[in-house]
Formats: sequence, C-alpha cells, structure tokens
Amino acid sequence: ALVNLSWVYHQLNQFEKALNLGQQSIEYFISGQDLYGRAYAFYTIGNNALYMGLWALAQEHLDQAAQIYSAAAMDARSAMVDWARGLLYNILGDARRSEPAYLRALAFAEHPEHANAITARDTLEMLALFYQSQGRLDQAAAACKRAITLGEGLSLIHI
Repeated sequence: ALVNLSWVYHQLNQFEKALNLGQQSIEYFISGQDLYGRAYAFYTIGNNALYMGLWALAQEHLDQAAQIYSAAAMDARSAMVDWARGLLYNILGDARRSEPAYLRALAFAEHPEHANAITARDTLEMLALFYQSQGRLDQAAAACKRAITLGEGLSLIHI
C-alpha cells in the first residue's frame, strides 16, 4: 500500500513525500520476500529521485529495478525503467547511454505481447527531444510524427 500511496503523492507533485513512502515500502517487500514488489519500489524511488534532481539516488534505484526486471524478463516493466534511465542519462549529458535506453524502452513498449501505447508515445516524445538536442533534426521530426500518430490513436480509444 505504501508504494501505491507514493504514486498518489507523485501525481500531486509532492516528490519528497513520495520518495519517503517508496523507501519505507522496501522494508515490507524485503520482509515479505517479494522481489518484484521490491523492484517496483526501486523504480518508484528512482523516478521520484529523478524528479527531485537526486541523480545518484535515481540511478542507483533505477539500476536495481532494471536488474530485477531484466532477470525476470518482465519487459513491460523494463520499458518504464528504461524510459526513466534514458531521461536520467540525457539530463546527465550521457548520450552514449541515453539513446540505447530510450530505444530499449520503445522496443519493449511496442512489442506485441505487452504493447503499451502510452509508454511508446512518451518514449518517442523524449527520444525526439534527445535527437533535437543532438542536432539530429530528421530523426527528431520522425519520432515526433510517430508520437503524434500514437497520441491520436490513444484519443480515439478513450472517446
């Protein structure tokens, strides 16, 4: 319940409270021997740390989540983590790691077994910004067009 409450505070832009709740939740997942719950808590902590500019904390926890999800072949979860890692690496100016993280997130999000159009759209938007910052304008435009197309499809689904 704490990790879910953490996301409520995240949505309210109360990232410090969200971070604290995520950190508290880890103890419960450890005592309950819930590896996947712990991975989700690591992702939650990493995501909130990212929003707070706590880069080292974000990287530590996102890496831990990625390790668990990768070992379990939980690709849909890996997509979320790789999106966050792509953003973190981009913020840190590490283009060598940012682009592959975004591309992994996109591949996972577009995979037919666990497709997630929202994650794919979000990843394409961030990938477009990454490409723009690298002066790769044709790739930025193509990513934007794909994101818009996905977004239009999503709005039709929710009508």
